[in-house]
Amino acid sequence: MKIIAILLLLSSFVTNKVIGQTANENSEVTKQTTVFFAQCMLSITDEEELKAIEVNLRSNPYISIVRVDIPTRRVFLLTKNISFFSEENVTSWLGDAASKASCIQVGIYGIDPVANYPFTNCN
Repeated sequence: MKIIAILLLLSSFVTNKVIGQTANENSEVTKQTTVFFAQCMLSITDEEELKAIEVNLRSNPYISIVRVDIPTRRVFLLTKNISFFSEENVTSWLGDAASKASCIQVGIYGIDPVANYPFTNCN
């Protein structure tokens, strides 16, 4: 009888531990901020200048992923640790290259559709 009581007590403890751990994992998910994306085209043909832009964007603490595609001159990035994101963020992050950016698209990653390349009907 004592063995059954011990087993029930142990089972209860394990169940509570698993439920508690799942609750903690779920609360961590809700604490995460929204991930935004941005993409644009750059009218820059100098490969070294495009690489320098990519290096600069990679050093930004609010960008988790950046890709500058040299052949197409397309820039794509994902954000981190921000709650608001706009085209103004993108242009400020691009610095001097912002004047050479077109077809800027900003959205919520996983929710808003990402325009397919080649971009059409954009400025």
